Amino acid sequence: MNDGIAVAVAVGLTATPLWQSIGTHVVTVVHEGGHALVSGLSSGTVRSIRVNHDGTGSTTATNGLRNGVAQAMAGYLTPPAVGLGALAVAHAERGGAALTVLLFGLVLVLLSVRNIFGLGVVLLLSAGLYRAVHHTDGPTQEAVLMVMGWTLLLGSVRDTVSGLVPGLSDAQELSRMTGLPALLWTTFFALAACAAVYCAAWLTATGW
Repeated sequence: MNDGIAVAVAVGLTATPLWQSIGTHVVTVVHEGGHALVSGLSSGTVRSIRVNHDGTGSTTATNGLRNGVAQAMAGYLTPPAVGLGALAVAHAERGGAALTVLLFGLVLVLLSVRNIFGLGVVLLLSAGLYRAVHHTDGPTQEAVLMVMGWTLLLGSVRDTVSGLVPGLSDAQELSRMTGLPALLWTTFFALAACAAVYCAAWLTATGW
């Protein structure tokens, strides 16, 4: 699968009403996983993860050895970072290894999910990745990874840019902790997401 097809599929998953909820929940799971990962790395404890019908989510965790700034920042930064990394690995033809790592991450998220809908979403994603890892060939695995990568990138831009006016809950939390305006944090997240898409597009144009 070339990048053009992967982008077209990702647009369908993030921008069209028929499939938008699928892309939304993929981005939300990675978003909440980012919060949980940073909490765990800072010796914190993840108490619960929730993924809701409307595409929102929440992670409740202790902050461990550090304050909550890094944990709050991780949510909106993780999907574009994972998306860009997924594309890089797919072009390096290491799709199977990357999908295995993502599957392991989903299993860890699954252990902390505390609502039925979220449990169903993570189980379906895990089942899909398990099948891709164990029952498909290399080119198919790389195609799956490319679609996931572009879905996370484009979904991140959609979520952060659309949040510039109403604000983002993580940005409001960061504003409370740092004293900086929530709009500044929201703009930062939007610029980071757009920069990741630009980087992916530039690398695609130059052949990675």
